[in-house]
Amino acid sequence: MSFFYRKSQLTVVLTSIFLSDFALAGNTTDPLPLGTPSAGSILRQIEQLQPQQVLPTTPEVKPAPKEIQKSTAKVMVKGFRFKGNHLFTQDELAGIVKQYIGKELTIEDLQNVAAEVSTFYRNKGYLAVARLPKQDVTDGVITIEVDEAKYGGILLPERIENNLHRVNPDVLESFMGNGQQVTQPLSLQKLDRAILITNDLPGVEAQGNLVPGDVEGETKVAVDARDKPLLSGDVTIDNWGSRATGQNRALADLLIASPTGIGDLVSLSGLYTDGSQYGRLEYALPLGYDGWRLGVNTSHLNYHLITSDFVATQPKGLSSTYGLDTQYPLVRTQSYNLTLTSTFDYKYFNNQYLSSTGGFVPSSDYTIQVYTIGLTEVKTDDWLGGGTTVTSLNYGIGSVDLANSPNFVSDSLNAQTNGGYQRLRLALNRTQTLTQDYSMYFSFQGQFANKNLDPSEKLYLGGPTGVRAYPLSEGGGDVGYIENLELRKQVNNRLQFAGFLDNGMVSQNKNNYSASGQALNLVNAYHLSGYGLMATYIGPYKSLLKLIWSHRIGGNPNPTTTGLDQAGSLIYNQFWMSAMLPF
Repeated sequence: MSFFYRKSQLTVVLTSIFLSDFALAGNTTDPLPLGTPSAGSILRQIEQLQPQQVLPTTPEVKPAPKEIQKSTAKVMVKGFRFKGNHLFTQDELAGIVKQYIGKELTIEDLQNVAAEVSTFYRNKGYLAVARLPKQDVTDGVITIEVDEAKYGGILLPERIENNLHRVNPDVLESFMGNGQQVTQPLSLQKLDRAILITNDLPGVEAQGNLVPGDVEGETKVAVDARDKPLLSGDVTIDNWGSRATGQNRALADLLIASPTGIGDLVSLSGLYTDGSQYGRLEYALPLGYDGWRLGVNTSHLNYHLITSDFVATQPKGLSSTYGLDTQYPLVRTQSYNLTLTSTFDYKYFNNQYLSSTGGFVPSSDYTIQVYTIGLTEVKTDDWLGGGTTVTSLNYGIGSVDLANSPNFVSDSLNAQTNGGYQRLRLALNRTQTLTQDYSMYFSFQGQFANKNLDPSEKLYLGGPTGVRAYPLSEGGGDVGYIENLELRKQVNNRLQFAGFLDNGMVSQNKNNYSASGQALNLVNAYHLSGYGLMATYIGPYKSLLKLIWSHRIGGNPNPTTTGLDQAGSLIYNQFWMSAMLPF
C-alpha cells in the first residue's frame, strides 16, 4: 500500500469541492445559462472524492512453538490412533497422516506428523496441541494425543484496566470475547475476528495472547490494551477548489474518540473558500459487539459564484442534508474483508439568482431522498510480489421531488429528472508491488443510471482525483467511468514520485432527448484524457505535501462557444497542490 495513504476513522472526510455542469434545462426566460454550478453539483463533488477506507490489521494470535526432540531411532509405522479428539473423527484425522503409513520414521519425524495435526486444527479455526505420549510402538501403531483447547474467558490485568480511559473495560471485554462460550472449543477464527473488530473501535488498541486458564484444558485470552488520543484530526490547504467559488481552500477535520466510553465517534468537518462554506457533523456508535455500527449525520452548504461570468445574476444557494448509515463486517480477517453498508439520505437544495427587478428569486427549490446499499471488499495477496485490491459496489434507489420547484415545468419538458431513479456505482483500485522501490496503482470508478439524474447524483470526470488535466467542473454525466494508472517510485521513507495516465468517458444525459424529441446536448458522450507527474512528501509531524502536474491529451470535445472549458477557463498545464498537517 502506498506510504502516503492516510487512514482515518472519520466516516466522511472532506477532500475536495468541485463545481460542475447544472444538467437541468432551465426556463427559457431564466437568465442562468445551462451549466451554471448549483448546490447539488457542489455537494456531489464533495461526496465523490471521499477516500475509500482500508481496515487496519492486527497480528494473529498464535501459540508458542514447541521444542522438537531429536533422535536417530526409527520405527516402522503401520497405523495411527488418536485420543482426545472431539471436534474431528478418527477417520478425518487419519486422512491427514495416511501418507506416512508404511514408512520408517524417527521421533523427530513423528513429532512433525503430530504438528501437522495441530496445523489441521488451526486451519479449521481451532486451537489444539497434538503430541506423542509415552507408548509401546512394537506393533507399529502410533498414538497421537490431541488436547483441544477450551475457551476459559478474558483476562484483563488490573494494571491495564486501571489505565484505560477511552473505552470502558467491560465494553472491551465484551468485544474481545464475542462469539466464544466458556468451556466450549476455542475458535481462533472468532478470536481473530473479535480482536480485529475491537481494534476498529475509536479510542483503543488491543492485542490478545493465549495463556493457560484456571482449569486444566482451558485457555484464556490475556488482553493487552492501550488508549488512543481522545482528540485527533487535520488541517489542509490546497488549490483544489473551483474557479466559480474559489480555488484556494481551507479544510479542517476533528475526531472525538469514544467520548462516552462505548467505542463511539464524533466527527466534525469544515471547508472554506471565497465563495463557499461547508460543514458536516456525524455521530456513530457500535450496535452490539460483532461489528455493527450505526451513524447519523447532517451537513450544510452555502455558496455564491464569484467570477465575473455571473456578475449580473449573482447565483447563490444552499443545501442541507440529513443521513442515517449502518455498516457490518460480513468477513473480517487479516487478508480479506467484506463489509456491508447501507445509507439513507434526505437532501434539500435551494438555488437563487438576482432578477431584473433587483431581488433574489429561486431557480430551483427541491428535495431528494435516496437509499443506498453496498458491499466493500478489501483483499491483500502475494500475487506477483503482493498487493492490495479494494472493490466497492453500491446500488441506490431514490426520488427527486420538484413538485414545488420553479423549474418543475422546464424539467418535465427537458431533462425529466423528477421522480424515481436508480443508479449503480462501481469502484476498484489495485496497488501492486513490482520491486522494493516500484509499485503500480490502477483505479476504476464507473456509474450507470436508468434515467437522467439530478446534478447531485452525477459522475464528474475532471479534477485532482479524476482526469487531472481538466478542471473540476468538466465532464459531468449520468453514465461514465474514470481510469487512473500510476507508476510509483519510492525514493525513501518520505518521498515518492509517480507518473500517471488518466482517462474518462461520460454521457451527460442517459436520455439525451427532451419530451418533444429534441437533443438536449449536441455533444452528449465524450472522452477526456491526460498524463502527468506527481510528488508526495511526508514532512515533520507527519505532514503531507502533494504536488501534481498534468497535461491533457487532445482537446476538449465539449468546449463552450468561445472555445473554453465548461469551467470558463482553458489551462493546458494543470497544477494541483495540497498540504495537510495532522494533530
